[in-house]
Amino acid sequence: MPPLYGQAAWLGARVPVHDGAALLRTAELAGRAAGRLAAGEALLLRGNGALTLGVAPGLAAARMWLLSAACEAYLAARAAGPVTALSAAEIAALAGGVQRASATAVAAPAAPGKLTECAATMTAEEPGAPTEWETA
Repeated sequence: MPPLYGQAAWLGARVPVHDGAALLRTAELAGRAAGRLAAGEALLLRGNGALTLGVAPGLAAARMWLLSAACEAYLAARAAGPVTALSAAEIAALAGGVQRASATAVAAPAAPGKLTECAATMTAEEPGAPTEWETA
């Protein structure tokens, strides 16, 4: 999901979608999903909601709120017509100074809802999209 407004840029240039619908109940499945994160701190889980990271639980939870708001904005914009994402330069300018997760990151999982709808929409819209959208 590309960011459409300033605060959404804090999640990175694009929020990837883990296309596997199975719950992440094994280390192998969790590892595949984590591999989708790349340099970001948010991941949409098709069929299962999302997860976000942060150097502290509060930051991970704040990112989850932000991801939920960004998904709602994306779905609303998409319903109104063509969507214009922020450019790479705009994202870089808006996301400057955002604290990135470290090795001591914690995860904040989310319940399905608008996040799952957003993940399904992104997967359906981008069948031949770059690697970050493909099934891990």
